[in-house]
Amino acid sequence: MKICLIAKVFLAGLLILAYFSRSLSLAQDKYPITREERSAYEILQKEARPVKAREAAESILRTNPNSFVGYYILGEVYARVEGSLPKAYYYLKKAQQLIESHWGQQIGEAGPWLWHARVIEELIDVTGQMDRYEEQLALLDVRDRLYRPKLTWRWGWPLMKLGRMDEARGKMQEALTSEVPGAVLAAMNTLGAVEAEMDHPEAAYEVYRKLINLSATKKWQKDATVFNNAAETALSLMKFDETESLLIEASGNFSYGTYSNPWRQLAMLYVREGRMPEAVAAVREMQQWTRANRPSLEQQSWAERNYLTAAVLLECGYTEEALQILRLARNRPDRRGGTSTHLDQSEAGFLLLFRHALKVHRETLAEEASFSPFGQRPRLWLQSIAEGLEMWSAGRRAAALIIENGRLEWSVRTAAPDYIDILEWCRIDLDEILGPGVAGGEAARLLKGDDATGRREKPYLELLRGYGELLSGNRSPARQLLEDALASLPSAEVYGRAQAEALLGCELEADGLLSEALIHYHQALEKAPGVFRALALALPCRITASADEGSQRAAALLAASPRLRKVGRGFDVRVTSLRSVLLASLLGPDGTVLSEARVPLGKDPVESARRLCREFHRKTFSPKVDLSQTDIASLDGSNLTGDQVRNSIREVFLPGKDERPPEAPSPTERSRIPRR
Repeated sequence: MKICLIAKVFLAGLLILAYFSRSLSLAQDKYPITREERSAYEILQKEARPVKAREAAESILRTNPNSFVGYYILGEVYARVEGSLPKAYYYLKKAQQLIESHWGQQIGEAGPWLWHARVIEELIDVTGQMDRYEEQLALLDVRDRLYRPKLTWRWGWPLMKLGRMDEARGKMQEALTSEVPGAVLAAMNTLGAVEAEMDHPEAAYEVYRKLINLSATKKWQKDATVFNNAAETALSLMKFDETESLLIEASGNFSYGTYSNPWRQLAMLYVREGRMPEAVAAVREMQQWTRANRPSLEQQSWAERNYLTAAVLLECGYTEEALQILRLARNRPDRRGGTSTHLDQSEAGFLLLFRHALKVHRETLAEEASFSPFGQRPRLWLQSIAEGLEMWSAGRRAAALIIENGRLEWSVRTAAPDYIDILEWCRIDLDEILGPGVAGGEAARLLKGDDATGRREKPYLELLRGYGELLSGNRSPARQLLEDALASLPSAEVYGRAQAEALLGCELEADGLLSEALIHYHQALEKAPGVFRALALALPCRITASADEGSQRAAALLAASPRLRKVGRGFDVRVTSLRSVLLASLLGPDGTVLSEARVPLGKDPVESARRLCREFHRKTFSPKVDLSQTDIASLDGSNLTGDQVRNSIREVFLPGKDERPPEAPSPTERSRIPRR
């Protein structure tokens, strides 16, 4: 569960308050600064022209290297506009050192107390974003010793990130007595995060519902983060419909400076529910939301956005594009200061997705090799071997992070507080990277729990353990576990149900119960056909072809595919030619057409057969998209896996090098209010 901080002006009109015991108005600051310094500050705060303010500050420092005002302005520009936290930290610390080296921390009325307060406040923000929580607490201590009123609501988040939950909870209870709406909002938000991190999902859910109701009663401005965090807790309680409703509410309340991006959670939810058109649209909205936000926050979520974009591309059948994005993001992790997630959780989750993408891509390479000319196959085999080594390395690193940081129990569970930042449909891969004995043993222990949490998580644990038993060759217990999981998994958990259906079909087929296995395979194909690649499964089928050379050659190539296993009965794969078209269809046991691929029949029937095989695999083992379900104006065609829409998909997910995001709004005079 990933809870976000609050980082926006909430009820700005009500939050124009004396932040310190003395007014923070520039007009009441008695310390004399130069005309150039005052002008540079006003350019940034009143005129909202950060580039000009930065140039003015640099000019001031060239003339006067000891201008703490110049350093402060540069620090604020780099923190809030440029998004360069290390530079911001350097300039702000320089400003702090210049002030304190001359006046100390206890600055008299005639000294630059206001500038000192501003610098400390900005450093509190920057150190938090840089995951430097001990230093952030030290700065808060300085701030609250010197100025009033105290920033009690700011203490909870770093205390929580350091695992000091009781202290965090106590501070937030104290902050709830504030008469400032923004402080109450932040305190309740952090209190909900603390309850979630302490594995009290019901309590966290109640905190956020109470906060939503309080905001409505008080007629406070709606805040995206409150709804986003409430959605996170609702999903942990398996309230799928409410989760979507809350996220949609959040998506309609964008605010500049928010850490939340509800479109990210919506995209993940839609993949889990098998709603791929909505997932694609949500990714596009996620990118637009971020580009409109503060640059520093756009930079802070860069890897996370790429992670999710790659995940959706992967589930749409675009494995090469997904790997391209993941390799770019692999060596540039996000900072976790704005969410309750820790760095090791993000890294382990990223590695698990990277491994999952490599596994799926190796299956597509095997498919490609089955119908490629013999001379091209060594290249594909060598690429598969290289990616196999990458898989092994990523899996070992992810396993080490899970074990070394004590996250085994939390990662096996769904929506637990200390789990790795794993996509739900990748969770069963824990059986492969940890070993079915380790993951299955932990799942077996947790299955003994009979409280509300245990009952909610039971089908997910049964799915994980069932896959582990299947990997270990224990078919009888695997079958029972998978049947139990299917009986209890929420109907909205479409992807998880597809995994269970495919695995149960595999076990039943191994037991000689082919007729029953075909029913489950059919259900898996209908729900999420990509699971067959992800689980390296093959469909039992009969392959028939018309007498022409192209059809005969295509049928022979399809028989060699790792996705198809030729048996006397099963699914029907029919290859035929119609005038100038070569056609391949997959029919279910009941005669239902499950997929259909067609290519022009060229002069070379062998090459046409190869093109048909490639299109058949794309059509059959990637999700079909009904564009009437959502408004995706930039996509064309009825199935995301065809060549005719690949370029359109790439434009949505992989914009060209020359594309620039729209310029984000420039910050104005900043009110210090609760972060999310």
